[in-house]
Amino acid sequence: INPQNGSVESYSAQKTTFNFNLSVNNINDQVSIGNIAAQALAALSGIAQANIPGSQPAAVLFTFDDGSQQQYFSIGYSQAMNAYHSGYNGTKLYNLLTSPS
Repeated sequence: INPQNGSVESYSAQKTTFNFNLSVNNINDQVSIGNIAAQALAALSGIAQANIPGSQPAAVLFTFDDGSQQQYFSIGYSQAMNAYHSGYNGTKLYNLLTSPS
């Protein structure tokens, strides 16, 4: 911010959050939620952490919706990518998403 006139001269991101809003048939189906989350992570798997803007670590936010209920999960990008590259899906990935960070 320019102190003389208050104008914004530059801006840089503090943190990048990847948001996924995903439909599921049954909000209680842990296997399906984990498998759908793994498919979403596949879309991010080619993005290197070094190429993600922000001075703070990136995050991934999932919103699952079955038409009447929603579940929200947040996980750090590095942890999500480690899980994806380790083959996590189904219940194993669901359990990771629901574990306290």
